[in-house]
Amino acid sequence: MNTKPKIVFFDIDDTLYIKHENRIPDSVLPALLALKRQNIHIAIATGRGKIGFIHVRSSCFW
Repeated sequence: MNTKPKIVFFDIDDTLYIKHENRIPDSVLPALLALKRQNIHIAIATGRGKIGFIHVRSSCFW
């Protein structure tokens, strides 16, 4: 039985994006790329609307 995940969900605030510092940690992009190399889908689970995280999307890896 294959127990490898096919999708991983992340929160944005203080997980992928440190909002009080207005930055994305250096560790985020390499970690997400490692998941993609394993054919694992990456998704965001957030209560924000799209407009609420557009600056996060445009500033990193989307």
